[in-house]
Amino acid sequence: MRRVSPHDRRRFRRLPATELNLAWRPRNRLFARYRNIQGHDFTREGVAVTAAADTFSEGDRIELQLELVMAGTNLTAQGVVAEVVNVARQGHQARVGLAFDVPASRRFGASALRARLGRMEGILERSEKQWLRSQPLESITGLTG
Repeated sequence: MRRVSPHDRRRFRRLPATELNLAWRPRNRLFARYRNIQGHDFTREGVAVTAAADTFSEGDRIELQLELVMAGTNLTAQGVVAEVVNVARQGHQARVGLAFDVPASRRFGASALRARLGRMEGILERSEKQWLRSQPLESITGLTG
């Protein structure tokens, strides 16, 4: 099990987003193109990404495309509205916390989007558990002495 910081404000355990492709665009520009962005962890409530330090500010609202890459059919969610809730700058890069605003995401109904995000979280969680089973115990942080 991974160690949790006492300063962690998340309600749900973070999951690595190694199989999740993300793209974003500003919320207030209708014809803006989506730009790829690197995701780090994911829950049904939000996602953490890395961006250039001056890309986002707290309170910004953006639109996301999420694609969970699987062996068969990929699971996607498009037009998901998110709010920037945390920006931790580290030199020229920033780690940015995005919280999903499900009621504002009009592409899906709110309950359908919640179900899709929950399904993505479940798939990533099972993937992480499978990866952990294949690792030697000594290499897993928090299990050894």
